[in-house]
Amino acid sequence: HIHVASLVSELATSMSAFMATAMWNLGQVTLLDDGKGSTWPPSKKLPIYRKYLHSLPDVWLCDFILLIDSFDALILEPEEKLIEIVTGMEQRTGSFAFFGAETWCKTNCSEQDRVAEEHQVKTPYRYLNSGLHIGRLWAMRQFFDEHMNMSTIWAVQDWCINVTLAIPGIAVLDYKQELFMNAFGVEGIWDGQEARDNNQPEGSIAYVKDEVSGKQWVENRITHTRPPILHFPGPGKFPKYFPCFEHPELNCQQSIPFELVRRFMPTAYKGWRLNRMQASLDDFGVPRFLRMPMSPYNFQYQKLWEVVEKFKDRDHLVAGLIAMDVLAVVLLAVYCWWSSGERRPGIGVAASLASRCARQMKKDVVHAV
Repeated sequence: HIHVASLVSELATSMSAFMATAMWNLGQVTLLDDGKGSTWPPSKKLPIYRKYLHSLPDVWLCDFILLIDSFDALILEPEEKLIEIVTGMEQRTGSFAFFGAETWCKTNCSEQDRVAEEHQVKTPYRYLNSGLHIGRLWAMRQFFDEHMNMSTIWAVQDWCINVTLAIPGIAVLDYKQELFMNAFGVEGIWDGQEARDNNQPEGSIAYVKDEVSGKQWVENRITHTRPPILHFPGPGKFPKYFPCFEHPELNCQQSIPFELVRRFMPTAYKGWRLNRMQASLDDFGVPRFLRMPMSPYNFQYQKLWEVVEKFKDRDHLVAGLIAMDVLAVVLLAVYCWWSSGERRPGIGVAASLASRCARQMKKDVVHAV
């Protein structure tokens, strides 16, 4: 079996796409944390993962453990297909733990290039991404049992890179993009400059649908593979503007992961109410000039507390506008009362205030003209 786990220190609406696909295909996800909160980079993930791996029963030693980023990943195939792919990778490489490979590099790039050359890699997918990590339980324990000096660890990814470089074979990268794919853009949905800035070749990753059979997939045109687990690191998960599903003549604020869930798993998309959230964001029922900016409420990359704070800020804005309206009415009433020549207080003046005010304002306007 495959057991899925992810570090989650705070609730976020952006997790919905991952949860919808993971629950649909695997049925269960374990969310991990120590209850102390987290900041970026979340280096505390390392001891939490180690504790989790050692908490699992030894009868699972030959089961697969998938450690994955839940904010920006998707699982598009069922367990049987994933196991078929990863066991094939084991037989071909002799390794029992694998990381996703990406095109962008920050740490030990020349060393990672050297290892990629040793594996005869001719593609740009040669740098470790720690957001996708799978292996047999015994192999994952072996990996995370390596020494962790938390005072010097800046990020989980740096530590994982250092371990793979120091101990050849302890885990290898999915260079062929058979199981994992890290993407910053997908042709057919959105593939813009941000993807180029992260060294992803234009048109290298594409959404494809066979109109005859109805089958669809995301393919890597460089490695000629169709990986079932997708990860959208960094800007890959950020909202973009591309044609709306209901009104393709318009551009809507959307994200690639959520759009892929809609296309691949429409039932799960509706079941998790992602369609309702997108409809609220699109807000087609209101004329465009009457719409308030919806960007602050974008659910595709939001933490729950951020959304609540924005609700509060907008409530303050609405309250402030109401207060300004009331003040304007009061000032207008005072102006009309003063201009009418009436100085008597009471309801009698208020009864004729509107008509007198209108006549007086008309005179003032004519005079001004």
